[in-house]
Amino acid sequence: METSKLSSKGQIIIPKAVREAHHWWAGMEFVVESSGDGVILRPRKPFPTTRLEDGVGCAGYEENFMVK
Repeated sequence: METSKLSSKGQIIIPKAVREAHHWWAGMEFVVESSGDGVILRPRKPFPTTRLEDGVGCAGYEENFMVK
């Protein structure tokens, strides 16, 4: 078990072994969630989650299109 200390600026160092195990690098963004008596740290997804329906209009699809 690794330990770290909170700085006066509110920063905490994630031990190198943990960063390497999760493939985290400098500048990576994280989502921080409060959970019970601790926090959950998750890497932020580079793009928002989308659904197929959200992108269909980009392809010029028309629902009432009829083939002759």
